[in-house]
Amino acid sequence: MSIVAMNEVVGKAVISESFCAGLFNGRRAEMLSQYAGRLDADEYAALLNIEAEGLADFAAAIEQWAAQRETERPTVPTDEAAFLTVTGWPHVVRLAACLPHA
Repeated sequence: MSIVAMNEVVGKAVISESFCAGLFNGRRAEMLSQYAGRLDADEYAALLNIEAEGLADFAAAIEQWAAQRETERPTVPTDEAAFLTVTGWPHVVRLAACLPHA
């Protein structure tokens, strides 16, 4: 799973009003094209099909999708699990949920 790339999508939406607006004004595919090759087809489709009214809902849907997908995956080696923890995925989602943004 491209947790780093998904983190970057949420992070960019937090700091870029135009990127965030693009996620919700019908230009989501265009915004996500910046991450081509970094998201697999399932991830891209999931991000494209999220129904959300704002960034907090979008970020929460990503976190829920990622958690569900993680439970469906086989157990990862300890060193990879440590890397996933270090990336701070939940922290970005919580941050996005707290920020007043479009």
